This record gives sequence, structure tokens and C-alpha cells, in this order.
Amino acid sequence: MYEGETYDDRRSPSDWGPVAVVSGPGGALVERPHEPVSAQTAVEPQWRRSASGWIGDVGQMMAGVARYDLPLETGQQVSVRFGEKLDESGELVCANEHIYTPRFQTDVLIGAGRRLHWQPEFSYKGFQYLSVEGLGRRPAPGEVVAVPLVQQVRRAVEFECDVPIFTQLVEVMRTTVLNNLHHIPTDTPIYEKNGWTGDVLVGMDTMSGLFDLRRLFTKWLDDVAATQLPSGQLAVIAPSPGWGYEHGECAPAPEWSCLFPGLLLHLANVYGDLGPARRHWQSCRRYLDWELTQITDAVDESGGSTGAGGNFGTGATGGGLASSELGDYLSPGYIDGPPPEDSRLSASCFLHRGLLQGAELAARLDAESGAEEGRRGSLEAWLDAAESLRGQINEVFLDRERGCYRTASDPHGQYRQTSNLMPLALGIVPEEMRGPVVESLVADVRRRDHHLNTGHIGTSLLLNVLTDAGFGADAFRVATQRSCPSWGSWLDLSATTMWERWNAGARSRDHFFLGTVVDWILTRVAGVRRIAPGWAVVRVQPGLVDGVSRCRTTRPTSRGVLTVDWDLHLGRLSVDVPEAMVCQLELGGPTVVAEAGESVWQIGDR
Repeated sequence: MYEGETYDDRRSPSDWGPVAVVSGPGGALVERPHEPVSAQTAVEPQWRRSASGWIGDVGQMMAGVARYDLPLETGQQVSVRFGEKLDESGELVCANEHIYTPRFQTDVLIGAGRRLHWQPEFSYKGFQYLSVEGLGRRPAPGEVVAVPLVQQVRRAVEFECDVPIFTQLVEVMRTTVLNNLHHIPTDTPIYEKNGWTGDVLVGMDTMSGLFDLRRLFTKWLDDVAATQLPSGQLAVIAPSPGWGYEHGECAPAPEWSCLFPGLLLHLANVYGDLGPARRHWQSCRRYLDWELTQITDAVDESGGSTGAGGNFGTGATGGGLASSELGDYLSPGYIDGPPPEDSRLSASCFLHRGLLQGAELAARLDAESGAEEGRRGSLEAWLDAAESLRGQINEVFLDRERGCYRTASDPHGQYRQTSNLMPLALGIVPEEMRGPVVESLVADVRRRDHHLNTGHIGTSLLLNVLTDAGFGADAFRVATQRSCPSWGSWLDLSATTMWERWNAGARSRDHFFLGTVVDWILTRVAGVRRIAPGWAVVRVQPGLVDGVSRCRTTRPTSRGVLTVDWDLHLGRLSVDVPEAMVCQLELGGPTVVAEAGESVWQIGDR
């Protein structure tokens, strides 16, 4: 999976001996429950000479393999290495700190004095560039071609608007997500290739907005459940080879493993499917109950003084909080991963949400199938625990005088956007403090000349929180930034996919967890939001984001295809609503409901 494959053409089928009959691996053979990964049309690289041979550029980041059709002498050895980027001298970068052998993403071909025809069968690579060594000449057309391997999931949206960068970001994220679907949702197609739960936890809305992932997510939930220990703990990756449970293995991390109740509820809300929640209810219950046993009185070892109105992570009265090794991963300036702020804040915020999601699942399952022994008790216990966590978060981290959330380990007292975004987005801020916390957030965004300062968690929340609070113009300026950190800075560096880090030295350039701007584009920019499970009720609100004047989006849903097309210059909205969907229109006056079928509406003054 990581090193690549070797094909020795001298070991032809005629030299093979009889098969050996062995016992099977056991288990039950079952039908694959999700769409297959299939080869797509081959891409011919553009070749140029390099110091070691020839480098080919396929013009686009992809996940796949190369197909070979080469005449080779007997014993002639050709090595083909794959990578996402080039170094300053134009040579291929092909290395992985997690692979402890000299070989990484490398195919080795050995000739037999004839034309070798071969395509790898047991591995795939993440790459834009190929380096061919040992051939002695430029590959001729068709001799070495790139073959994308793509999960055959259905597109879930078509989008365009009059702000080119938004349309471009949707397609860039679409490519990134597709490159990271390989029977599971992976973090990169080049490095770990693992199913990191936290990546999907922040990205599931964006991913389901782009593709129909009902079958793949349902299958992957089985993988997540399979990592559960007798204690109820889940690994931070799924599938897991036994890693992701202990300190030093990116655990504990509720911002990752709270994916379990979150994705169960997501499937119920987006696809109207409570089946996975029904099947995994006991596993979900055991997981949340285990998380509650992990709430401790641990303090932030960085120290710090207690300020007026809160203890700010000093631990003075900081018990009753969850802990994490990860937090708001890869925020600007922290390329090693964890952010500087006290990660008990992010852990507790996400556990708070996970408990509420578990309680909602319990209530909906009861409503569907009648009460089940223990379910009502879990619901009440989780609601109580969530309220207790909410109280502790506000007691320890909310600075009421400054109107913001902060921790003792914030660098030089620096404002941390994610620390404030999580309580705002997850319903933790006391009502009387919501206005001041929003104001402090907007002030920081403006103070940074409309730049974000967020890792994977805050990035998924920032633009939605700003827009929903009435600051769509500020969200627009953040989203259209061209200087680092921003999505525009990646595009200016010729990015064709989302990157793992904000800086130009990003390790992986095919990583979806910072590309969640696209959820904001598909919901707030497009002005189309699902507000009831299974797309039963949809709200359409053109013009939420200042700077966007025209938008068209088409969404296949479980109830049929919804098309929304609006133009503020013409003052016109066109909708095509499927049967059994309630479509609420916010057009500058009282809410109106569009009937099923096509209709055209006048947009009032906003």
C-alpha cells in the first residue's frame, strides 16, 4: 500500500508451479456494501528530462496507478516513483516519514527481452508527478500512462455562481474528496491513507454535499464500530490495526471519535436513514458512556493566572472537562499539529455536542420503534452530562469582561478564533454573552485583515458562524483572500486539490479537512439549507453573502431533484421543487412556501 510493487517479467506464467491449496482466512464472504473503485480514462503525462531520468506531469492531483507498455531487455530494471510535488531544483519529492524502508510509492519493472504489459493490482498512489529511471530515453506515448482509480459515488450537487473562486473551490474540493475515497474516507492518498475519524467529523457536511455517500458512510461506520474495545472506547482511525487508543497514539481525542454519534445522526438527517443508528445503538451508547468515565480534573500544565470572570484553563475549578491530544489541528503557524491553546476546550465542546446527538438519536429511535429498556435512561443521563459540560466550559474558559473564550496556554494572550467559534456554533455560549462573543470574533477577523487563524475545526465553523450572525460580508472577504493563510493562496500556487496545511510547505497537497469552505458555499452562498431530516423542509434565501449576485445549484435529494437559480440584479428567483418537499422562501418579506414544480419569484429589497 505504501511502498509500491515489483513486477519481474522473467517470471512468466509458463514458469509457475501448481497452486498450493491452503485453508481460507475464515469469516463470511459478503457482498461489497458500497460502490466499487474503478479505473478511469488513462492520462498521458507531459515528460521532461530530470537529473535521474524523466519526470512526467499529469496536470492534476490524482489517486491511482500507472499502466506500463514498455519494451525492456532481459534484466533491464526500470523504477517509477510517484509524488505530489517537486523540490526547488525540479526533482520529485517522494518520501514518507512513516515508512521505515528506502522505498516509497515506487514500482519496479524487470524486463524479459520483450514488451512488458502490466498495471499494479495491490496498491495505489497519490500523485501528480512520475519519475522514470532506468529506461534510458523519454517514454513514448502510451508507454507509461496514469490511470485514476475512482470510487463510483454519484455527484450530489451542481453549482455555479458569479464569483469564480467559489465555483473553482467547489470543483477543487470535489477532486480532493474523490481522491480520498478508497473503500473508506482517507486522510491522504499518499501518506497515511487512514480513515481518520476527526477529518470526517468536520468534513461530513461538505462531503455529503458533493457526493451521495450514504452507502460508503454506512459501510465505514461498521469499520468504526469494529474498533470498539470492551470498555467502549473507539480508535481515532478506522479501520485500526490496534493503534489509536493510547496516549502518544493521538488519543484520547473526542474531537475525533465523537464522529460515531455525529455520523449516525448525519445519515438520519441527510438521507432519512435511521437504520445505521438502530444497528449501532448499543455501540454508540457504550462509547458515550465510556467518554463520560474519562472526564477528569486534569489541569493545563502550561499554567497561567486566573482572570476576572473565569479560570481560563488554569484548573483552579477546572474539573469536569474532557481532554484531548489533538485539538484544532494544524492552525496557522503550528505545523506539528496540535494548537497552543488548552485542548480541553475543544474536547469538551465536541463531547457536549456528541452527547446531545446521542440523546437525539435515542429520542428518534424511541419515536420510531417504541421505548427500549435503557434508552430513556441514556437520553436523560447524556442531557444532564451535556449541561454539566456546558457549565464547566463557561466557568473555566469564558472571560465575561472581554467577551471571549480563552485558555491559559493561548500564546502571549493571543485571540484564538476556534476557541470562540466552537461555543458559538455548538450552542454553548450563554445567551446574554452571545453578542459580545460574536463581536470579539468579528473584531479579530478584521484585525487580521480578514484572515482566518483556524485549524481543521475552526475552519469548518468560521464562515457559517459569521454569516449566520449577519456578517456575510466579512465571511466573503475571508473566503476570497489571496494571501496566506487562505484557499486563494493555494490556488495561486497552482493547487488542484485542497492542502493539509496553510503554508506553501504543506506536507500533503491532497487533503480535504481544511476544504470545508465548500459547505459554506453550498449552503450560505447558494442560500439553500436543509432544515428538516431527509430534505423534508428546505429554506431558500438568496443574497445571504454580500458580494454574490447570481447563483444556480441543482441538488438530487431522497425526495427528488431541487433546482434553485437566483439573480439579484434581475430580482428573480426560480425554483423547481420535488414532490413531498416543503420549500420555504425568504425573499425579503414574510416567508412563503413554493409549491411542487417550477415557479418564478420576485426577490424583494434586502
